[in-house]
Amino acid sequence: MDDATDRTVGYSPLAEIDRGSVARLRLAWSQEIASAGTFRGGVAADGGRLYVATSGVAMAIEGATGERVWTVDVSTQDEEASVSADDVAGSPLVWGDLLLLAHAGEVVAVHRDDGSPAWRTDVRSGPFAERIGAHPTYTGEAVVVGTTPVHPAPVSGRLVGLDPRDGSIRWSMRTVPDDPSDPAFGSWSPLEPTWSHGIGGGGVVNAGAYDPTTGVVVFATGAPFPEDRSDERRANSGTASADLRTSAFVAVDAATGEPRWTHQVVPGDEWSYGQIARPIVGVHADDPTRSVVHVATTTGWMLTLDAADGAVLRHDRLAPESTVHVGYDEDGRPLIAEEMRGLHERTAVRTCPKGGWVGLAPAAVHPELGLTYRPNETACSQFGIRSPVEGEDAGPDPIWLSSAPRRAGDHYERWGALTAIDPRTGEVRWEFATPYPHDSGVLATGGGLVFSAFADRTFRAFDAATGEVLWRQVLTAHSDATPATYLAEGRQYVVIAVGHRTGRSAMPSAGLPSSVPGSIALFAFTLEPAR
Repeated sequence: MDDATDRTVGYSPLAEIDRGSVARLRLAWSQEIASAGTFRGGVAADGGRLYVATSGVAMAIEGATGERVWTVDVSTQDEEASVSADDVAGSPLVWGDLLLLAHAGEVVAVHRDDGSPAWRTDVRSGPFAERIGAHPTYTGEAVVVGTTPVHPAPVSGRLVGLDPRDGSIRWSMRTVPDDPSDPAFGSWSPLEPTWSHGIGGGGVVNAGAYDPTTGVVVFATGAPFPEDRSDERRANSGTASADLRTSAFVAVDAATGEPRWTHQVVPGDEWSYGQIARPIVGVHADDPTRSVVHVATTTGWMLTLDAADGAVLRHDRLAPESTVHVGYDEDGRPLIAEEMRGLHERTAVRTCPKGGWVGLAPAAVHPELGLTYRPNETACSQFGIRSPVEGEDAGPDPIWLSSAPRRAGDHYERWGALTAIDPRTGEVRWEFATPYPHDSGVLATGGGLVFSAFADRTFRAFDAATGEVLWRQVLTAHSDATPATYLAEGRQYVVIAVGHRTGRSAMPSAGLPSSVPGSIALFAFTLEPAR
C-alpha cells in the first residue's frame, strides 16, 4: 500500500515540509503523462516511485527525478468501452507487487516492477455499455469497484468484489434491487425495477470507504433512471416511489456483497441529486471503539452515520440554502420539500445547491486537528419546464430546463470554497472562498498543511489550523486532480497533475485566466536548501 498518503482520508504523516519550511517549496521536475484527455485522479506512491494511470496508459515514475521507469498500454479494443476510458477518479492501488487500476469496464493488474501484465477482468454485464467510475477500493482481502452506464440508460449500477491475487469475481450486487425478496424491491412501483421496463440508475462513479471494524464498504450511488416526471411510473399526477438504494450511501458486506444498510438522501429523486462524494470512515467522538462514516451530500449536508447500521448520529447543513432536501426528522429520515415535486408545464423551480454541493473531488482529514477539508460549491439553478429565457414565449411545446447559474439570485457571496469543518460539531473553522467553482482534491499532512489546486491555475498550501495561505504556485492549466506527497531518496515531495481536456473557460468576472493548451503533466515540488 501507499507508504506516504492514506488515500482513504487524504492524509500523510510526512512532516519535513511544514508551516515553517513550505515557503521554500520549488519545482523539482515535471513529466508528461498524457497528450490529451481528462485527469481527475491522483498518483499512488510506494518505495520512492509514483504510479499513475490515464487515457489507457499506466506508468511508473522515479519520485526523485521524474524519469519514466516503464509505460504500458492497458487500453481495450472494445470500442463501446473505450467511449469512457478517460476520467477515472481516485488513484491506482498498490497491492503487494501489483498495481491495480480501472480502465473502461475492466480492472487491470500489472506487475509494478516492470509493468508486465498480471491479470485483467471485465466486470461489465447486461445489454448496455458500462464503465468503472473509479480505481479499486481496498477492503483487506478484496478490492471493490462500482459501475455506471456509459450513457444515460435503464441499467443499474453495480458493486463488484474481486480477488486481488487473480482478478476472479467474488461477488456482484446491483444497486437497484432485482430480487423480489429484497426489502428494497417494493420501493420501486408500480413497475418492477428492470431494464426491460426502462428502469435503472444508482450508478457508482467514485471510490468507496472500508471499515475493518464492521466489515462494511460504503459507496455513494446516483439518481434513479428515469429521474424526471417523464417516467410513466410517476407521471405528474402520481406519487413518486422511494426507489431505494439510489441517491444514497450504501453499505455492503465487503466479503459477500450482501447489503447491510442504506442511507437514502433523496427518496424518489427527480432533481438529479445523485450522491457522488467518497465517504470517510472514522471513530466516534465519544467512543473510539465505535466506527462512524462521515459523508457529504450533494444537497448540502454533512452527516455522521453509524458504520454498523447507518443510523444518523449527526446532521449539519453546510450549504447556505437547500431547497429540496430541507432537513431531517427526529428519526434521521430526510425531509424533502414535497411542493417541489411534480413539475407542471411552464413551471420551474429554484434548486439549491445547483448540481451538487460536493463533487467527485475527495476531501481530506487531519487526525490531530480533527478537521475535514471539503471542496464545495454553492450556486443554485432553475430546474423544470419553462422558457429558457425569462419572459420569452416558449411556443406550443414546453422546454425542459436545467440551467447553469446565470441570474444574480443564483449566486451567493462566493461560488466555490475549500472549507475546514469540525465533523463533531458541524462548525466551520475556516474557509477559502472563490468566485468560481472548486472541485479539486485535497491533501493534509503531518506538517500542519493542506494542499489543493484551484481553477485560477494556482496550487496553494494552507495552514491546516487557520487557513492562512502559506505558499502558492501558478500552474500552466486548471487541475481537477488530487495532490500527493511521498519520500524519495530521503526528501519529501508534493506532486500534482495539471491539465484538462479543455480547461476551465475564462471567466473575466471571476478573474479566471485561460489555461495554456498542452498535455497532462505531473509537477513535483520539494524544498530548496535553506540559506
